[in-house]
Amino acid sequence: MKELSKELPEGSLDEAGPDDIYAQIRGTAKHGQAEMYGLGVRVSDVWGKVSSHDALCKENVKLNAELQQYKEHEKQKNDMTDNTVVNPHASTNNGIITNTPLQVGKEIHLKSINNPTLIVTKGRLRSLDPLTVVGEIKIGPGWGEVHVQVAIKGDETVIRPFELVITMIEATGVAIAWQTSLLSVVPLD
Repeated sequence: MKELSKELPEGSLDEAGPDDIYAQIRGTAKHGQAEMYGLGVRVSDVWGKVSSHDALCKENVKLNAELQQYKEHEKQKNDMTDNTVVNPHASTNNGIITNTPLQVGKEIHLKSINNPTLIVTKGRLRSLDPLTVVGEIKIGPGWGEVHVQVAIKGDETVIRPFELVITMIEATGVAIAWQTSLLSVVPLD
């Protein structure tokens, strides 16, 4: 420890942290524990967010979802160039197109625009007509009008906010516009 202390820049101190001299000598803490801070105290409790196995796993899931979405997009693009008709109202489930088409009146899940594997709310599909007006704007092609019934992730932002409807919790009981590629039919149990 004395040798490492001598290598510090002049006038600087070895502040306690996940990479301090003590941590360099003892190695990685077991199970994310912050040693010498008491039982049950974790590194993230003392020094904030520190990369962990859980964080890396979450990042991996997110990147896999993005990769799956990219592959789906490329497949659809290739299918269109092969003159194959792709159902624009096909439902998606974790980035994979299913054969359950979207139908007006059906219960559906709305997926997050940031993470298409995450269901943010449950609602009922009211319209797929591009001329339907939601929030004083026509929804347009590739969009559906959805009556939000239950906000599963209430802090998720509405794709097209209007008036006082900005988050899913505020959209509960209201019709909003949502991209059809982010809608999936609620499976029957």
